[in-house]
Amino acid sequence: MHLTRLNQTYKNFQRMQTILNVMFKHGFGHFIERVNLQGLITYSRFSPWKLRSGSMSPQEQFSFSERFRMVLEELGPTFIKFGQILSSRPDFVPAEMIEELKKLQDTVPPFSYEEVEKQIRAEFEAPLSELFSFFDPVPFAAASIAQVHQARLDDGLEVVVKVQRPRIDLVIETDLNILMNLAMLTERYIAESETYRPVAIVEEFARSIKRELDFNLEATNTTRFFHNFSDDETVRIPMVYWGMTSKKVLTMEMLSGTRLHDSRELTEHGFDCKVLAHRLGEAFLKQVLEQGFFHADPHPGNLMALDNNVIGFIDFGMIGRLDEETKGYLADSVMSLLQRDYNRLTDTFTQMGFLSEDTDLKLFREDLMDFIDPYYGRSLKNIEIGAVISKAIEIAVKHKAHVPADLMLLGKALLTIEGIGRQLDQDLDLVELGLPFSMRIMKNRLSPARFAREAYQIIQESGELIRILPKQLKVIFNKLEKDKLLITFKHSGLENFIREIDRSSNRITVGVITSALILSSSLLINADKGPFMFNYPVFGLIGYSLAALFGIWLIISIIRSGRL
Repeated sequence: MHLTRLNQTYKNFQRMQTILNVMFKHGFGHFIERVNLQGLITYSRFSPWKLRSGSMSPQEQFSFSERFRMVLEELGPTFIKFGQILSSRPDFVPAEMIEELKKLQDTVPPFSYEEVEKQIRAEFEAPLSELFSFFDPVPFAAASIAQVHQARLDDGLEVVVKVQRPRIDLVIETDLNILMNLAMLTERYIAESETYRPVAIVEEFARSIKRELDFNLEATNTTRFFHNFSDDETVRIPMVYWGMTSKKVLTMEMLSGTRLHDSRELTEHGFDCKVLAHRLGEAFLKQVLEQGFFHADPHPGNLMALDNNVIGFIDFGMIGRLDEETKGYLADSVMSLLQRDYNRLTDTFTQMGFLSEDTDLKLFREDLMDFIDPYYGRSLKNIEIGAVISKAIEIAVKHKAHVPADLMLLGKALLTIEGIGRQLDQDLDLVELGLPFSMRIMKNRLSPARFAREAYQIIQESGELIRILPKQLKVIFNKLEKDKLLITFKHSGLENFIREIDRSSNRITVGVITSALILSSSLLINADKGPFMFNYPVFGLIGYSLAALFGIWLIISIIRSGRL
């Protein structure tokens, strides 16, 4: 057990070195030094940059965003996924970096058929030949976490089998631990990073990628969508075969159709693009405004046109959720945008908890007015609701709002759906399609049954507060009476100052010790008392040697810091 832990610790250390070396190579040496990890760099600090990119440094050749993307690409699957998550979070990273991160491609070479067989046997304790009558050894899709094969069940049904990469969970776990350590060091030593909340970013990413690693969750999502649209003849969701599904293998029905990426190809195959666009928009709005459970990654590869102009959705690894209250606020926001009611829109954002105490509501309203006014007089079909909502979220972020992750996903997904829909039918009007859903939501909010439920909930919460309040007050007063009430203060922004003081005091201490060693050794040499070596007192020579070592170490550390 101890040897296993020691081996894992060594691997983590090696991976950390690899990550830091890649960052240093792409011009992030200043960051590494600020988080005090420069001692782990093995990529020579004094190597000429021309060895890798001509005579120019990375900072001169590429922008910060480009270099950040290059780091993620070189570090592999975990970091590519990290960048893809960041690309949907304008509240975490600036717009120019988001555009760069959108270039990240999650494509890697497939792993071997032998590994596929081994993985399936380990999950189901049976050889692949006993589970399927046919299994294509060549995958038709491969990504960083899994690859997908076509297969056939014993009853002749065509299925797709998604198989997780061997040991990818261990690789991701190691990378997540390192990312979290880097995020914590960043918040500790770089005060200005507080605006971007590095630890919160990594925590959200860890939750997201861990969900993707459990195919049982994706199967559950797929099954939920299947039931949600079971009565809708215009939408098709693949059925999951739970008997051949586990944490690392997912088996589901194969949908045969044409990808929704080229209207000309769809027309050639006999599809009605206007009908497809209408059904796609209606299906997505139904997910968002009626079911509160939506596909968060609806790119053309995950959308299909099936026979009779039926829309097929696949790949439910990334989903978003909206509770009843959020759906109501979203409907209010859409109506406020259409009516150009800036005060109501600002109030809605405030009620949703977006806006912080630091937000200047007057400036926020003015930015909304500057953004919405150009839409005045346009017909609904000329308003791109996806772009409008995404821009509204961007304005909220600019004013220090904290937008929930699911709404960020919604903004990105809605923008994608609208873009695909407009390619199929340039007259697609998502606003008009969404109005019936919004009206139903607002009608339900005003229903007597809803008022009764909310009143009952308020009474319950008030009763609970009345019950516990006297006890809590008693505890507080007892602590006051016994002088045991403690108030904790946390300083912010002094981390670098404290670190520099600590480093300076350490150098002064080493300098004093070195001086003391030189002085005492000189006294021992002059005392001329044994034992002797080379006709000099041994203890004097030892003192000089230690002083030389300390002095050399001190000089090197000062040179490495770049501050003489």
